[in-house]
Amino acid sequence: MAEKSYWRLRFLLDSPATPDLKPVPHTAFRAAVRTAAAVDLTVEPLVRDRPVWTHRVSATRARRRSPTWRGQADIQLIRYESVRDPEHAACAAGARPRGVRPRAKPHSQHTWFIAASRARGALRAR
Repeated sequence: MAEKSYWRLRFLLDSPATPDLKPVPHTAFRAAVRTAAAVDLTVEPLVRDRPVWTHRVSATRARRRSPTWRGQADIQLIRYESVRDPEHAACAAGARPRGVRPRAKPHSQHTWFIAASRARGALRAR
């Protein structure tokens, strides 16, 4: 939710004519998945590029350096660390979601409401 909150606030700050963003529900969940092709940016050798993957504002350098983002690799799931979470929790992104199959129902699921104004962002659990 830290990542999603940041990008909602960033969107608002980058578009001055946009009014404050009212609370919108977002679902966070944990689930086991199975896929033929995944990449984990938190282990060797890719963790060596951690300064690139964890840039606090821009993912441009990471996209430029990564064949995953440029579509040169058949990667279906990307595991990475949250840049904004103080504990750097793991996140996953489905690069090609059709190739990712759930092994079971989510282990846990929580709904959060995210709002943003130019003064602050707000996160509230349901």
